[in-house]
Order: sequence, then C-alpha cells, then structure tokens
Amino acid sequence: MKAAAPASSGHGAKAAESISVPDHASVPNCIVFFGHHKCASRLFRSEIFKRIAKKLDARVRSYKIKEAPFRFGLNLDDLDLQNIDLANIGRDGRDVVLFSNSTERSLDRIKSETDNWKGVRIIRDPRQVLVSDYFHHREGHVTEFNGWIWEQLKRDRPVLLSASKEDGILHELDNISRAVIEDQVLGNFDDERILTIKLEDFSRDPQEYLQRIFEFLGIAEVEGIDLSRTFANPESGPWQEHFTDRIREVFKARYGQALIDLGYETDLNW
Repeated sequence: MKAAAPASSGHGAKAAESISVPDHASVPNCIVFFGHHKCASRLFRSEIFKRIAKKLDARVRSYKIKEAPFRFGLNLDDLDLQNIDLANIGRDGRDVVLFSNSTERSLDRIKSETDNWKGVRIIRDPRQVLVSDYFHHREGHVTEFNGWIWEQLKRDRPVLLSASKEDGILHELDNISRAVIEDQVLGNFDDERILTIKLEDFSRDPQEYLQRIFEFLGIAEVEGIDLSRTFANPESGPWQEHFTDRIREVFKARYGQALIDLGYETDLNW
C-alpha cells in the first residue's frame, strides 16, 4: 500500500490555485476516487471530484439505486458495485467514477473495464475510523436513504444505544468497523496508478495535497473547491479520549502491526 499523505475535512479556505500543467492531454480517460467509509469520502466525492469532473467535462459515475429497496449488510461495496453503471467507462469521453466504499473488488472491477485510468484514495488512522463509526452509527447515520436500506446498521443501532460506550465500541469493532478497516482501509490497493493519501496529512496542508492530486492526474487547475463543506461528527473527538485499556488491547491484537505498516505507529507502545 502506498501512503502518500493525511486529510481531514475541516478547513474553510477556498482552493483555486493553478499549477504548471499546460493542458489536460495527459489526463486518463477514467479517473477513479476510491473512497472509504468515515475517511472524508463525502467531501472528496461531493466537492473535490465532482468539480474535477466539471473541469474535464467528464461524466460522473456514482451509485444510483437501480431497483429499490436495495438492501445491504457488511459488504458495503455492494452499494457501489451493484448500482454504478460501469459499462464503457473511459470510452467516447472521460468518466469520473466515485466509489463511496471501495474494496479490492472495486479495484478489480475497474481493471476489468479499462486500462486507461488513474485513481486517488484517502485512508485514515483505523482507530479514528472506529471511534467515528461508533458515534455516527449510534446516532446520526441514516439506515434508509434514496432507495437503499442498511440492514446491518438497523441491527446494530439498538445494541449501540443500549450498551456502555466501551461495549458499544467493541461491538462496532466486531461488525461494521471490522469490515471497513479490513476490507477498505487495509485492502490491497498497491497499484502505481493509485495515489494514496492519509486524511491526517491532507488536513494539515490541504492546498499542498490538492496540488499533488491535480499533478498526479495531469490536471492544470480546478476552481471553486470549498474545503469548508465538511461532514465530520463533532461528538467523536480524538480516539485517545475513548479507548479504554480493554479496547486498546483488543485493537493492538488485531491491527497493531497494520498501524505500524501504515506509518501511524512505530511500535506497539501506544
């Protein structure tokens, strides 16, 4: 996995700087955003990559429920893979594909459809993903919307509401967050056509990382990006505020080495 740098969604500046790329001749016919749950996916899909699509006069391919109600559980990528029209992508014009919950299956699907593509993905500290998941799934995240029904969340919410915070976080870690961490954040996206950026790095210097994205894709400039359009849950806070000794030990046993591999820690003494 190639980790290029951090991102959060909390900056109110407008991003509209030009970079020294003369035209869009080097832009691939298909641009893919490999989003992950609770990794600022909505900000990148709704604000950044839709504006990239507008700049390139490209079609946007995102999920649109084909037959409602569409029910899904722990395979969050089903929402995209069964409801995005990926036929003929990159042909007869450019396409921007927006995956909301990408996994290795998403990458394999793109590879099977076209060779002329590049992608960007945003990852986040899995501990923060867990805490953000817990608070958002306990209260706030809808269970039904625009034709889809998230059956797993409907089952989990009563448990999260009735359990203590510690037990609730551990339940979350055994269910939705396990799928998000293992299938999405820790998925194998090792491909030279993908730029992987840490949300934390992006947040520290969004202008720098926007330029990295534009340069990687071969785009000269994108006007009007508003980084104040965040969707963060203010109740979650830093993971350190919510990890008990019990949660810490369970998490270390499962994902301690992964945190080191991703560069979030240098050892298990955290």
